[in-house]
Amino acid sequence: MVYATETSIKEYNEIQQNTFGTIEVKYTRPKFVHRILANLLDFIVFVFIAIAGFLGTREILKSTDHYKTTMKELSQARLNSGLYVLGDYNEVTDLISYMNNHSNYTFSSKVYLCEKHLDQFLMFEATTCSLNKYTEIVNHYDAFRLAAIGVSNGSVVHLWEKDSSGKIVKTDFYNTAKYYYAAWYATYYDYYLQGYLATNPYYYDLTKTISNYLLYLQIPVSFGGSLILIYFVPTLFFRHGRMTLGKWLYHIGTVDSRYLSPTFWRNLAKFGIFFFEMIAGVASLGILFIISVSMMAFSKKRQSFPEFMLGLQEVDTSKNRVYMSMVEIQLKNVQTNKKANDFRLIDNP
Repeated sequence: MVYATETSIKEYNEIQQNTFGTIEVKYTRPKFVHRILANLLDFIVFVFIAIAGFLGTREILKSTDHYKTTMKELSQARLNSGLYVLGDYNEVTDLISYMNNHSNYTFSSKVYLCEKHLDQFLMFEATTCSLNKYTEIVNHYDAFRLAAIGVSNGSVVHLWEKDSSGKIVKTDFYNTAKYYYAAWYATYYDYYLQGYLATNPYYYDLTKTISNYLLYLQIPVSFGGSLILIYFVPTLFFRHGRMTLGKWLYHIGTVDSRYLSPTFWRNLAKFGIFFFEMIAGVASLGILFIISVSMMAFSKKRQSFPEFMLGLQEVDTSKNRVYMSMVEIQLKNVQTNKKANDFRLIDNP
């Protein structure tokens, strides 16, 4: 008779009659802390492989002609917009950050460059977006200047006003350059012009292409590939208990309702549910992870969500291995209790 024991107290019902005597297979539940540590180890390796995969995929993408062409167009569009300049190492960086990081720029020179590049930005918008959008930007720019105020000698003053010809000019109140740059130009560039650039149709199409590389290639390949490599591939090698690397180190195996190792298809189904759980867990900001860990700690059979869905359980394999089939158990009993045959060569008479 074959027995399987779920805990150190309970024994499973009789599984199969065996002519070679009684086989007793006893399992205990693994310690919860060991399950957590095994999962944590797997997760750490997963993160490391995912990051490596992400960086590797990015390098491969960078070597493709289409990616190079798109990035070149995007960099040129940024420079043409006037909101970006070439940095010290020939990299494209935004104008405000570049000036703030270089102390050799006076506030007067910063204001001059802001005005010069803002005119360039308006020309860029005029040639790359619709007339209605361009008119909207110009009207907002004029209204925003006329509404800008400062405080001088306890009185509120406007930073811009219209002259006799209707042209908008600066009022040049106290400490002009410093206040105009810090309180107006830098803010207008960061909060409004960058927003206008992001919604520019030509610029948006370029950034969308780069984003698609990230969203539909880099992340799926690195994330999905790492999940398969860490959580599924090892179970094909550690078939007795379908163990990952972390669970192999902590002697934790998985058994089905027969207390045998799950079949390939059930193991694949478990991985599929786990894959969905990982994606949904990220989308739910970790809520699903908390639910699954809580099930491991407090459910009757200490099952995680995928194990609960498929009727699987985790057992301690430090004393007894998980078997693939009843035949394997019987063969193990034969090898244990029977002596090897005595083979001899006998000459013909």
